[in-house]
Amino acid sequence: MQKNRDTKLENGYVIGNGQVLITAGLGVEIQRHGKPVLTDHPCSKTAVAAVSGPDYVCNNLAFGFTIEAQEPWTEERAGMPDAECAFYHVLCQGREASVRVEDGVFVSDSVWIRTLRSTAALAVRVRIEADPRNGEFLWWDGTPVEPESELYAPSVEPDQFVQVQDEQLIFQGAPRRLFQDISNAYCYAGKPRYLAVQCNAPVCVDPTGFRLQLEPDHPVSLVSCLSLNREAASASAAQLAKLSSDELQRRCLRKQQDRFLTPRALPSDPLVKILQGTEDLIQAVTAANGAGLAQSFIYPMNYIRDQYGIFRFHQQCLNHSEMKRICQAYLDFESQFGIQNAYDPITPQRSFAQQPFPLISTEWEKTELPSYINLFVLDYVQLTQDLDFAAEAYPLLRYNVLCQSLSEASLLSGSGDETYVHISGLGKEADFTDSCFLYLKNCQGMTELAEKLNQNADAALFEQRLAQVSEALVKQNYCQEGQYFQISQSQPDWISDVLLMPYWINMNEPWKRLGRSGVERVKKEAVRPYRSRNREDRCTGMMPAMLLSALCQLKDPAMLEVCDDLGKMASPFGLFCEYYQLQEKTMIGYSGGQRPWESACAASALIEMLAGMKMNPITRTLTLNIHVPPSWQGFATRWIELFDGSEIKLDVTLHHLTLTRRKAEKSLQLNGCWHAFQGVKTLRGEMMNQWECSDSEFMK
Repeated sequence: MQKNRDTKLENGYVIGNGQVLITAGLGVEIQRHGKPVLTDHPCSKTAVAAVSGPDYVCNNLAFGFTIEAQEPWTEERAGMPDAECAFYHVLCQGREASVRVEDGVFVSDSVWIRTLRSTAALAVRVRIEADPRNGEFLWWDGTPVEPESELYAPSVEPDQFVQVQDEQLIFQGAPRRLFQDISNAYCYAGKPRYLAVQCNAPVCVDPTGFRLQLEPDHPVSLVSCLSLNREAASASAAQLAKLSSDELQRRCLRKQQDRFLTPRALPSDPLVKILQGTEDLIQAVTAANGAGLAQSFIYPMNYIRDQYGIFRFHQQCLNHSEMKRICQAYLDFESQFGIQNAYDPITPQRSFAQQPFPLISTEWEKTELPSYINLFVLDYVQLTQDLDFAAEAYPLLRYNVLCQSLSEASLLSGSGDETYVHISGLGKEADFTDSCFLYLKNCQGMTELAEKLNQNADAALFEQRLAQVSEALVKQNYCQEGQYFQISQSQPDWISDVLLMPYWINMNEPWKRLGRSGVERVKKEAVRPYRSRNREDRCTGMMPAMLLSALCQLKDPAMLEVCDDLGKMASPFGLFCEYYQLQEKTMIGYSGGQRPWESACAASALIEMLAGMKMNPITRTLTLNIHVPPSWQGFATRWIELFDGSEIKLDVTLHHLTLTRRKAEKSLQLNGCWHAFQGVKTLRGEMMNQWECSDSEFMK
């Protein structure tokens, strides 16, 4: 498979801190009415596609911030943080000078800093445009909210979109609702918000932007402050504009020193970019409530299904604190709004433990989505044995099993919004294997949890549901002749994503054994080109990652080839699109890039291949399954907090492995394999503070 070409949908980067979110470097414009999808209109890579804040429920306030010289740039190249620049940036090459445009956000405030560094004296213009959709208070589909609606808010007149105030530009936007499902459950109406922009150097300002003079060794910064209060935004920008660019950048968020995994490999290595780019993207799109946006500008909402990619990334990193934040966010959402396909990225007024029962009943609760919420909690509890949290969440978890509708055939339907449905010609299928897999994983986990919480009657009920759906699924949707699970009774062929689900959501061993032939089918018939549905040369963005995960669990050497393919499919920033299609022997991404779900799926599968870390808190067993890619010299993790408060750090080279532990009170059992330079080494024994081994001998 050839390397993914540098196409318009694969570029761009996203930075954010939960309060301010910036999408930049796309090189194309986005649609400026209705749903903000990408267009075919090229533009400068310095152009910003969206500026959102002061929280993630507020949509775009301005386009542009485009850097223009008197003569067009001869080349523009967007880049990730590297040894020369600690920020995402765009390098603009001109005949007279080159200018590096560096983007950063403050650690915790609604402040974005764009810094310009020039190699020679140069006059530039910063062109900014207001978003024309900010005039009216709109529904998701772009239609106005009628004045008689209880959710109506005043519109903003076009002459109020942007105003010059002293040396500032102040943008104003009407409140806009982003949710997909119009429901009385939503009582949140946004407030008008403001963006104040000021430069920390002398400028000429007009409603279309700034004109300024750049000098070598004298960086200049644009300070952008967002607030629900005009005066607060203006005052903050004025105060910060008194600071030097270096001081402003010192206040910006940097995570390069605290990444989960530091590869011993070239920075240009595609796998390195996937890991680093995805970790940065997850950080950027995670709202203050702990939940992640499905996409920074097309789908800026918290989708339950999409969250699983980010959740699984944290799970592979043993990051139980972020896993718990995700659990808390979606339990809060459900308790206040019921099960929805997606939620506004707001923090509900009360936590789930304070909400009255029963819940709001919705159409989305009948299949699939309740299982994902339970999957979050069950996987978190399995990693930590936090039974206090489980007991608090138990009424919701129980509801999420019983609210789902079984058909007369004792199976579940699809929700109709699964990613592969949209490229496979499927509808809202009845008796859908995918939803059944999720439900079975749900029932299995809930049976065990109910027993631990002494809810014995519930445990028996969940076990009965488990047996009922298991028997029906194998009897009706398992193709004995082909040895695979078909899509549904009306769709007797297969979809790769569904065949890989038993491994992806870590079902128990009997289901994995039954699904192994499906993995083999995908490996032989749906790779190079990658196919989600049989005979179609296109796939979802997460399907190759799902295959990599399955191959890792099966210890199949083909994992290295799939790993290499992921590197070829990734964007220059290590990110993934929603879909891929074969064009001229190359898998080309489409339907938007910078996707957290698909990117996190890829990164989580890579971490699973590299470290394969699993923790069993009951037996106090840490399992590792370590592989070093052929192009790497090794890797090291950061300190990882375990369930008991102790911390571990893994350091692997081609010839040596060191596992260090601190804050330890009790020993751990170590188990697993290290696929070392000279062969496979078994890791087994008791560990307190340190474990070392080389490719030739063991040392404790």
